Amino acid sequence: MIRNSLFLLALTVPTAANACGGFFCDRDDGVDQKSEEILFAIDEENGEITTHIKIAYEGSADEFAWIVPVAGLPELSVGTDALFGLLTGATQTNHYVQNTYTGDCAFTAYASGASDWSTTSTTGTGTGSSGGSTVPGVSVVSQSIVGPYATSVLTATDSGELITWLNDNGYDIPVGLDPLLAPYVASGQHFVALKLSKDRDTGDLSPLVMTYPGTTPSIPIQLTAVAAQPDMRLRVYVLGDERAVPTSYLHVQPNPIAINFWDGGTNYDDVISMAADEAGGQAFATDFAGSPAGLSDSLVWADWDTQELATANTAYGFLVAVATRGLPADDALLEVLDTHIAPIPGIDPVSVYNCPSCYESQLRAMPFNAVAAAEDVEVFVVAPRVEAAAMLDRYSVLTRLSSSVSPSEMTVDPMFTFNHDMGLVTNVRTATLLTTC
Repeated sequence: MIRNSLFLLALTVPTAANACGGFFCDRDDGVDQKSEEILFAIDEENGEITTHIKIAYEGSADEFAWIVPVAGLPELSVGTDALFGLLTGATQTNHYVQNTYTGDCAFTAYASGASDWSTTSTTGTGTGSSGGSTVPGVSVVSQSIVGPYATSVLTATDSGELITWLNDNGYDIPVGLDPLLAPYVASGQHFVALKLSKDRDTGDLSPLVMTYPGTTPSIPIQLTAVAAQPDMRLRVYVLGDERAVPTSYLHVQPNPIAINFWDGGTNYDDVISMAADEAGGQAFATDFAGSPAGLSDSLVWADWDTQELATANTAYGFLVAVATRGLPADDALLEVLDTHIAPIPGIDPVSVYNCPSCYESQLRAMPFNAVAAAEDVEVFVVAPRVEAAAMLDRYSVLTRLSSSVSPSEMTVDPMFTFNHDMGLVTNVRTATLLTTC
């Protein structure tokens, strides 16, 4: 049985801008949230937060829906998976064993210098027209397609009427949601309703980007408890001019004795879970706090010229130009190609994209709009990377915090701020093995 699900993001507390909540459903099978990665870029001078949200989920859903209360009218866009992959690789913890010898050791010369037992961990995992059912008291401010999401921005004067509109428009709303939505309605919030514009199987969703007023990010984790898995992995990146720290959760340090340095710290996530459990399930550890300088260099290549793509006369010429320019072979590009290049019967589309010369005659013969395809490459592939690179370059400190939270522990929403008195944190961890000869 396929079930519809609701993902409620609360972005409404006047003093704290929030990032995401949980999946709601009232059937027995469907979507469970297994992990979440969030990036907050906090512009304190302008009082604005840009949030990139990436979610991995297990299950299938005919309709996967988000309802997002926002204090002001948010700007929505689609992000890039490459950003989270980059952040994971740059900030993952690395664990080494350093051998040190004392006394008359015949093999000291061999063992001196870099560790001969060093290993590296891999703890990273990484406006349109209104429409739909009409309900008194609910106004559809705008509707648009944002990457894989079909979005509606709503206002409402009554939470019950808002729930009626959501139900009428295919959102599977559980009993008891009214009290959660009522305070947001009473304070005059906007509501961003999102669905996937096409069916998606188990896996990762394209990151959603939201820009909205605020300076103190918060994650309404209490809403996630409905369908989160035990010890759900939660990783938060914060960009700013100082090191970020949790305020409503404890800050813990993983026990170095419990980390398996001999195996490159592959149990680091388990040690984080143990530390969080010992803190009552409400704690973050800092994996890294340092400069993001240079990270943006790998996000964008100078020769990604989508104007040249627009001059291609055929689908064949377009694919050749894509390969020549070295455009990233990511899911965003694959989706654009699937949208604009007609399938060849009996042939896997990826095989066509990987070897256009193998299907040159078919590609040359099919109808193709290079201008429209190039525009989508610019909007969904290139622009998100350019914007992410510019964002990384604007800030001087990147903080990565990790936690492990089970549903029963999701009773307090984690909030974050900056602390200029705390130093930076390296992601290189070393254990010393002292041998006496």
